Amino acid sequence: MSYMTEERKMIQQTARDFSVNEVLPVANKLDPVEGEIPMELRDKMAGLGYFGILIPEEFGGLGLGAFEYALVTEELARGWMSVASIIARGNGLWGGISDDQRRKYFPRMARGEFLGAFSLSEPDAGSDLANVSCRAVRDGDEWVINGTKTWCTFADGADFIQPARRFARLAISAGGPGNCISTTAACPPPA
Repeated sequence: MSYMTEERKMIQQTARDFSVNEVLPVANKLDPVEGEIPMELRDKMAGLGYFGILIPEEFGGLGLGAFEYALVTEELARGWMSVASIIARGNGLWGGISDDQRRKYFPRMARGEFLGAFSLSEPDAGSDLANVSCRAVRDGDEWVINGTKTWCTFADGADFIQPARRFARLAISAGGPGNCISTTAACPPPA
């Protein structure tokens, strides 16, 4: 049995056509000058469901798996790696969130309206998660995050940031410091 079913071949071909016809012409103009992905292109990606590949259908996503996600990202990366990377921003808030938070955030994520960033790299650890020194410690109803991150891809455009810390993730609202929206422990939802 082949992993490449007819449906998967169609998903791959659609992503390839989109990459060649829509992504590559924009990338040829903007990538050399480190330009941002235009909202018009992001809207087209959202229309194809690319921000919600892994999000269940009940929340407005495509409800597909990692294999289909990889097929799409591989084809988008052929045109512009930044475009392939940005769809992860809608497919990445999973662990430690409540059903209410899924209902609130997943539909917006699937439409590309609520995108996140993931902050992993540190000065002394690089991208080695086992050696990350950043810590999140609960202090009453809030979380105190201590540590230094080297960079956070897409932080300036993100609606939430997931700073990596050893053995757990904590997502905070980029709109205001300390507004916790997700953690592997109990956490009050943002206002």
